[in-house]
Amino acid sequence: MLLLNEFARLNVEDGGAIGIDLPSRKEGPANLIAAWVASLPSPEEMAVMHPLMWDEDDQENLQSSSTKKIYRLLDDIDDDSSWLDEKVWSLDRARFPETIKMNVGEDVEERPCFSPDGFRHAVSLVRSRSFFVDGALRLLPYLDYANHDDFNSYELVDGGIGTLWGSAKGALLKSGRALRRGDEVRISYGPKGPADYLLDHGFVPPMCRKSGGTGGAITSELTFEVDDADRFRDDKLDVLEYETYDLAPMEPLQTFDVAGGPGLTGEPDPAMVQFL
Repeated sequence: MLLLNEFARLNVEDGGAIGIDLPSRKEGPANLIAAWVASLPSPEEMAVMHPLMWDEDDQENLQSSSTKKIYRLLDDIDDDSSWLDEKVWSLDRARFPETIKMNVGEDVEERPCFSPDGFRHAVSLVRSRSFFVDGALRLLPYLDYANHDDFNSYELVDGGIGTLWGSAKGALLKSGRALRRGDEVRISYGPKGPADYLLDHGFVPPMCRKSGGTGGAITSELTFEVDDADRFRDDKLDVLEYETYDLAPMEPLQTFDVAGGPGLTGEPDPAMVQFL
């Protein structure tokens, strides 16, 4: 929803910016964020790059060939967008239009915005470009352009920004190897199996495509559940609902990939650690 609002703020039709004018920004940061939003892949580009935007035939093939069920995710997205459309967007189409027009380079492009198609586009962008930092899944402008590398790379970590004791929250990008001028700085997208990489980021890295015994990643699934007989079950469900809201409330049954192999740090999935 926040990303859709950023798209709406770039509207150049019918009087300009719409949506909710928050957060307020000074001219410099506003121009920086506007340039980043305009640079994000369009729905047409994401239709090639991400499974959530694939056509129905390709999604059906993925549904039948992966342990991560894309139909379940698509149903959740449809449910959320239907609720938003009924309760918010349709009540004020002047502020929340179904489409907008925005400047992209020298062209003006029409994009879906506050609609099911716009919402699915936004979710595909967030899933493919977000990182688990400081206990939550976050979309970090410009850092989201860092490409994945199986080897000699680190995940983004939280860190302070400022000259005095790290006075503001931020994220730290570190290279896993010595760099020369002009080298690309790459990061790790985290300890995931091939199914999660495909559904989250739209690709399967080379390490996950190698077969066992040939230097590839080894992946298994672990499933955890809050026991019905647990005397603190209600308290734990409250924690899952209210303390993980930024990620969407966690369900009491969760499955996580555990990966090992060359290039991996051996650190567990931060989302699994948070759930446990």
